[in-house]
Amino acid sequence: MSKAVIVKVLMYAVPIVVLLYVVTMVMKRFGIIQSGSEKREDKRNDKAANDIITSDLLNPNYHKGKLFTPLPDSMVDKFARQLGSALRWWGTNEALVYSTYKSYFNKMNISQVAEKYYEIYDEDLRAAIANDLSNEEMGVLAQIIKTLPNR
Repeated sequence: MSKAVIVKVLMYAVPIVVLLYVVTMVMKRFGIIQSGSEKREDKRNDKAANDIITSDLLNPNYHKGKLFTPLPDSMVDKFARQLGSALRWWGTNEALVYSTYKSYFNKMNISQVAEKYYEIYDEDLRAAIANDLSNEEMGVLAQIIKTLPNR
């Protein structure tokens, strides 16, 4: 090929490659396409969200009859109201949800607070969490729950 042909090919090819790169970046930015690691992260978050929503720990009666270190009633009430404040008003305060869960003694306390939450708000905590937290946020919550002792 002659130099002139190479120059003409490059004149058209370079802008097309640049345009494709820019379009790809814009599509990634708006979530239209994802990298492999983003897809894997989404899959992990989807599983975490499902695990939380289907967990017995959010059943208000799950803790009854089990041996565990219970929260004092005053703390159960406080945590249920904190979650209500974080989940029930305009916008979700994820940081308050996370800090509340980090304050539990063990996983059974989740059920204790779920029971009180239902008594106060006449709403299932499982439904409130499912409605207000994204899968990514539930992924963070799942990591917090994993750190809690079982009983």
